[in-house]
Amino acid sequence: MGIFPSLLPTGCVNLSGQLRIHPEGRWSPSVPQLDVFGGYWDMAWAEIVANQAKDDVSDAAFNGYYFGAMATASLSPRARVFAGYKHSALTAKLTLKKTQKILGTDVNSFKSGLRDDFLITGIEIPTGVSKWWSLQLNYGFATKTVASKVTWCGKNFELGLNIYPEGVIVVHPVWNFHVYF
Repeated sequence: MGIFPSLLPTGCVNLSGQLRIHPEGRWSPSVPQLDVFGGYWDMAWAEIVANQAKDDVSDAAFNGYYFGAMATASLSPRARVFAGYKHSALTAKLTLKKTQKILGTDVNSFKSGLRDDFLITGIEIPTGVSKWWSLQLNYGFATKTVASKVTWCGKNFELGLNIYPEGVIVVHPVWNFHVYF
C-alpha cells in the first residue's frame, strides 16, 4: 500500500500484491526466484470532487491497474539482480451535466487513458537483516520513456524516490507499507 504521496495527500487508494511462485534455489541453485504481482489504484478525490460539483459534473473517475512477472537471482551474498515485465493502464473520465462549448466544440464528457508495457531491471543490495537498497530502471515501450526508482527497504516499509527524466526531471517521493502473509 502506498502511503505518501499516494494516499496522503492525494487520496489515491491503492492495493498491490505479490505472489512468490518459486523461491530462489529450491529446485536447483541456478533457478531464480519467480514472482507475479499486480495492483489497482483509484483516486478517491475524483468522486468526492464530482459530488461537490454536482450542479456541473455527473461523474468523475481516475484509476488504473498493473500486473507483471519478475525473476530474481543472487550474484553474490551481497547483491541480487532482478528483471521482469509489467503491463500498466490508467483511465481518466469526466462527465458534465451540461454541454460546454470549448474552442468552438460542444463537449459533454472527457475520457482518456494510457496503457504501456515496461521492461524492468535492477539490483538489490542488502545492508542488514531485512534491510536493503533497491535500484530499479524501467523502460516503457509505448511511451518510449525511461524511469528509475531508488528505495531503501525494510521488512514492512519502502522509502524512496521515483525519477522521471521527461524534459524536466520529475522526482516523486515514495513511502510504501508492506504486509506479508
